[in-house]
Amino acid sequence: GTMVILPLIVPGCCSTRLNFRGEAMEKAVCSIKDFLPLTGGAGVVAGGISSVAGLIVTHLFGGWSVGLEGLLIAMIIDYITGVSASFFCPALSLDSRIGFRGIVKKVLILLMVSMGHIMDAVIGTELVMPMVLYFYLANECLSITENIANAGVPIPNRLKSTLKQAREGRVKG
Repeated sequence: GTMVILPLIVPGCCSTRLNFRGEAMEKAVCSIKDFLPLTGGAGVVAGGISSVAGLIVTHLFGGWSVGLEGLLIAMIIDYITGVSASFFCPALSLDSRIGFRGIVKKVLILLMVSMGHIMDAVIGTELVMPMVLYFYLANECLSITENIANAGVPIPNRLKSTLKQAREGRVKG
């Protein structure tokens, strides 16, 4: 299987490189719990939630990666710039249904990335998930640029024409 190595800060240990197998998840949970000002039952609940979240990420995506982090950050930036563009561009309206559809689409994108990981696990490669992930990361970056342009921020003409071609599906590689 895939082993993802992440730098995690463990209190009292400076920086330690851990993987998401065996004791690594336990150390990560302990690190999170050390930083949270929770005691008693609240600490147990926070530790349980972070453990479940870690298990879900590991199972669905094979662990945390820079690519996955980049996609999630791009999704958040896309959402923020989309909402911002609606304030600046009268043709765009801020509609809760449109916003909800956008969030659902982002969840579906994450499910596609997860399917890429599952396909990689089944066929024994590490190719499908990165391809799916980078496709959607590039798509998010295009959307962010469009949102920023719609907000009235100047965009270079060459970039505008490339975005127009991409929207129309005629970008040449």
